Amino acid sequence: MYFWTAALTLQAFVQPALTAGPASLVFWAFWTAHTIIAACAVYDLAVRSFRPGWSDLARALIVSGVYLALVVPVNAWLGSDYGFVGNPAPDIAVPPFVLTLGPWPQRAIILIVLAALGFVVVLLPWRAWAAPSASVRLTADGAPGAE
Repeated sequence: MYFWTAALTLQAFVQPALTAGPASLVFWAFWTAHTIIAACAVYDLAVRSFRPGWSDLARALIVSGVYLALVVPVNAWLGSDYGFVGNPAPDIAVPPFVLTLGPWPQRAIILIVLAALGFVVVLLPWRAWAAPSASVRLTADGAPGAE
């Protein structure tokens, strides 16, 4: 949840991929779903004291790979672009920021690599915080000694 939220879902708040306004149910479904996802991740961090580690990154990458293995064929079957890894039909609007990455399948490959790099980037602050600090203990005579 943390990796998908910090590296992917927050992008939806910055550059929402919406073609409908507040009068549409799609608009509210989009914002509600993304807000719930973000709230769950914040809950995990704040209340459950979740602190991501390297094994969590590996698990997130594996789950993301399984997700892709499921959603890419569904996108191909429906002509959709869920997760921006599909080749949508011409009448499906694709956000400009996605189009700048090139045509499909090139952009899907670039997005997958960027997402994986994003996962690593959002892990690094937690690993820097978790790094053991070098502490020095004073010996009986008051001189610094190795711990």
